[in-house]
Amino acid sequence: MVGDEGGDSARGGDLAALANIYLHYVLDQWVVWWRKRYAIGDMVMVRYADDFVIGFEHRKVAERFLEATAGTAARVRAGTASGKDAPDTVRGGMPPSIDSGMGKGSRKPLTFWGFTHACGTIHKTGKFTVLRKTIGKRMAAKLKAIKAELRRRMHEPIKDTGDWLRAVVRGYFNYFAVPGNFPRLRSFRHDVDSQLVASGAAEGATSPASYSV
Repeated sequence: MVGDEGGDSARGGDLAALANIYLHYVLDQWVVWWRKRYAIGDMVMVRYADDFVIGFEHRKVAERFLEATAGTAARVRAGTASGKDAPDTVRGGMPPSIDSGMGKGSRKPLTFWGFTHACGTIHKTGKFTVLRKTIGKRMAAKLKAIKAELRRRMHEPIKDTGDWLRAVVRGYFNYFAVPGNFPRLRSFRHDVDSQLVASGAAEGATSPASYSV
């Protein structure tokens, strides 16, 4: 179950703080109350500002929770006037060999917090896991922005460009460096290296060492 209770938390610190307090009482405490009384099996919620994901071990429990919170969700949407639809429900859970009620074709990836999440298995053990990789469109947009900035900096000193690029790449890796996402990170670093050399942003910076993180 995925929700976005309207709005962009980056619109302003005061608005984000008020939304966070509001959702603490409308959503967080309700989830805790409901879980203690009705949940069967594992149930977990992750929320950041006005975005949240609620995971359930059993699909029937998820459906029961969604039905029970329909009125609360409607009040939240009315209060934010966001015009967005109800929270999405994503069919995930265990692999088909464990949960025969859901075949591979019935599960769709979930995009959340810049990652595409999908059901998978650990190669060595065969156990269930959640695979995470950077959303392709988001990575492409970041690379495009870096390319434009490198062009703008093409006549600046090598050191200044290197310091800026080092900070950008380090920040990107700090956020997206999660298990299973390393192929995307390697691709991102390779593309940045190529852009640095091709753009001529810093004459003589023909090696990634000029901004090594």
